[in-house]
Amino acid sequence: EVKILKMLSESDDNILDDVDLIETLEISKTTSEEINKRIEIANVTNEKIDTIREVYRPVATRGSLLYFVISDMGNVDPMYQYSLDYFSNLFMKCL
Repeated sequence: EVKILKMLSESDDNILDDVDLIETLEISKTTSEEINKRIEIANVTNEKIDTIREVYRPVATRGSLLYFVISDMGNVDPMYQYSLDYFSNLFMKCL
């Protein structure tokens, strides 16, 4: 962009005669088109990821609820303190 602006400011009266400027503009146009295609692909990919992520949201909600219930059981009575290994096993059984 800076190179193009510099070439435009330094060009003579007729910019159509400046072959380097025209080639630089063509390269810039091609690069811009490639970037736009990649942005479209990235947007489609983001939409797919968001859709798939929403499928797992109920599982995450239930998992966090299960974890915090078991974690808070220790506040009721110290006898109900469980290890992370216990929680992991319980979580896998619930799935």
